[in-house]
Amino acid sequence: MKNKRSHIKEVLIIIAFVLGLVSIFALENHQSNQANTDNSVSEYVPDNPPEEPFTVDDEKIVVVQDYAIDQTPHPVNTPVNDNNREKPKEPDIQPAVNTVTETEIPLSYEDSKKIMTCSISIKCDNVLNHMDLLKENKSRIIPFDGIIMAARTVEFHEGETVFNILQRETKKDRIHLEFTKAPIYNSAYIEGIANLYEFDCGNLSGWMYKVNGNAPKYGSGLYTLKDGDIIEWEYTCDLGRDANGYTGE
Repeated sequence: MKNKRSHIKEVLIIIAFVLGLVSIFALENHQSNQANTDNSVSEYVPDNPPEEPFTVDDEKIVVVQDYAIDQTPHPVNTPVNDNNREKPKEPDIQPAVNTVTETEIPLSYEDSKKIMTCSISIKCDNVLNHMDLLKENKSRIIPFDGIIMAARTVEFHEGETVFNILQRETKKDRIHLEFTKAPIYNSAYIEGIANLYEFDCGNLSGWMYKVNGNAPKYGSGLYTLKDGDIIEWEYTCDLGRDANGYTGE
């Protein structure tokens, strides 16, 4: 009888021990599941997730956070491509303003439907009569007949000036032209044509122009042409006296 009680007691102890182990295991498993649940809710998302490609409908998409555009990152795992990415704003650039000067044909001239004609010539034949006054290094640039540009008929728009024609025609023929702007007179002073400058043939030498045989007393940029005008550019060695265009008093 005593042995039977002893055996029952040992069985109860074993059962209690097993139940204790089961309880401990169950408690640890519950705590582990709770920890995993909390981690899934509060998973850390970095500020700059790596650009890992993934596919959507077999198309490779790259997640991009472009702080150079708007300083605001796109939502995590939001595909961004060239169609939905915000483009950088274009700089606010004001268009250039075209200013009209005597060296350019104003737009109103180009748009004018009225086109007229005039003639223009450039010569330095007066130098041939004053070779003793000509600088030594200039003798080789003087044409044998003194004609730099033979008289030609050209078209022009209504409102153009003598200077406009000179500049356009010398550029067309690649003839050297140098001038100084004179804003105070709203004109230009011609310093040299075909490398022949003022004072190259005496103290009274330089370039002058005539229209229909008359020498105006103002700059070529102020002389507005009329249909049929005849422009003559001449190099004078005597302040215009040798060109029938004396400009003095």
